Amino acid sequence: MQRTPTATPGQVLHIALSHGWENIWDLPPEDEPRAIKVLFELLDDFLAEREAAVNTQAPA
Repeated sequence: MQRTPTATPGQVLHIALSHGWENIWDLPPEDEPRAIKVLFELLDDFLAEREAAVNTQAPA
């Protein structure tokens, strides 16, 4: 599957801003902190899951 440049930002905004948004590249100032917070929470979750998966794999 080929990703478009807005795929990941759009997914983060969909989670962060349930009320929607007008322009992905021009968020209102009150929405930006929430979007950034959710982005880093998702990144932290991803990295923790990835690290856990790597740590549970048997050594080769």
